[in-house]
Amino acid sequence: MRPVRPSKRRWAAFLLAAGAGVLLLCQALSAASAPLKPKKALDRFGIAMIVPTLPGGREWYSKWDNARPRVLKSRVDPDDPEFDTGHGDSVCEIDGRGVLKAAGRTPRLYVYDHSGRSGWGSVEITLYGMRVKEAAAVGYAGLMAYAKTNHTVDAEICEDLGYGGRLTYDGRADFEKEIAHHVSNGGYVQTAEVHPWPGAGAMPKNVWIGYKFIARDADGGKSVKLELWRDMTDGKNGGKWELLTSTTDAGE
Repeated sequence: MRPVRPSKRRWAAFLLAAGAGVLLLCQALSAASAPLKPKKALDRFGIAMIVPTLPGGREWYSKWDNARPRVLKSRVDPDDPEFDTGHGDSVCEIDGRGVLKAAGRTPRLYVYDHSGRSGWGSVEITLYGMRVKEAAAVGYAGLMAYAKTNHTVDAEICEDLGYGGRLTYDGRADFEKEIAHHVSNGGYVQTAEVHPWPGAGAMPKNVWIGYKFIARDADGGKSVKLELWRDMTDGKNGGKWELLTSTTDAGE
């Protein structure tokens, strides 16, 4: 795998995606710039950070607990200009108490500065998701976050780049690198696959699953370190986070 090359645009977004015909619940999502020396810290939801935010680092937290129930049908959240559901086919119901329910063929939740003035570098993305039901089995469906990506539109196929951390419904945990959007032969590369569920089975339904995807520069920016973590305690005492898989993309 080669490191994602710089593009004409700044890496200015991260996104979360779930597969076709899925009903997905998410809560308490955050993203933070990552320093090199970890220390214990909690985010605003009381969830432990693996790598705390640098002083003055950029953060985003969901505003789904602001006591304002609302429904987003493929549009920007009126209560949060950086939260955008307009890139896929979805209906997102926010209960105002901290839970978003996503349904549709291709639910995609983007977090980015639409003005392009602020971007994301090294990040730790945290969410709690619940698999409920799907209309059809799709191999890429699951909990997935993309980071170090400029993929906010589909127009520039060869310039849509990024790293993804995947927990698929069929039971895989791995990383994906997007090199060219919608190019089936070599456009996407997967690596570091493991099967973390009992008996190498599928992801369970109707249970909250804590998910962390860390993507940060290493070796002075010459490579990218990727980590995928899981918590099955619903965030109790900050969560009991276990590392599922990791890799370093240092070039071929």
